[in-house]
Amino acid sequence: MDLGMDSHVLDISWIDKHERMNNIHKNYQREHMDSIKICYIYVNRDSEIEKVVCENETLGQTDNSDTRIISKERVLQIVQNKKVLNDTLKYSMDSILVYNVSIEPENIQKYINSENIEPFLKVYPIVDEILVHPSIFIFHEINSIYFVFKQIEAKTIPKSILKTSIIMDSKPTNKKTKRVRIQEELNVKKTSHNITKKHL
Repeated sequence: MDLGMDSHVLDISWIDKHERMNNIHKNYQREHMDSIKICYIYVNRDSEIEKVVCENETLGQTDNSDTRIISKERVLQIVQNKKVLNDTLKYSMDSILVYNVSIEPENIQKYINSENIEPFLKVYPIVDEILVHPSIFIFHEINSIYFVFKQIEAKTIPKSILKTSIIMDSKPTNKKTKRVRIQEELNVKKTSHNITKKHL
């Protein structure tokens, strides 16, 4: 079979990857990434992960030829576009975590034997640009960005006490007014009765 004829149809990139893995003992240099996986994690009101959606995001260039970037404007755009799930559930941005293994080739063995991932895990401010540093090709697939969204608490609308208080207050007021009027009428009648008696 002539691979040269079908190379534009078949994906043979795995061959190059396989060869590089076989020669990993060589001193490979860190390489820039053109894209990175972003996972959107949706957490419900019970602090349970409701859904995880992962997509590839194309990275922009910086003055450094190796370092790549997601601009602050793009971060804000992502947050705006992803804060609603299934067109109904609303979420707020909780945190952004970036896992970027930028270790030097000579330190690979030390990294493999370590269980500490903190040096490569960074929490980013929500309104800041994200830098993706170059890394050895074997880490490109695990370099990832995580946007954590938390479901917005349902706002309970308090019952209006204004209407109730007006109704409650209005009844005694009316009764009071009625009593006053009745009392005034009785006073008038008593007064006129007394006057009539005197004239008699």
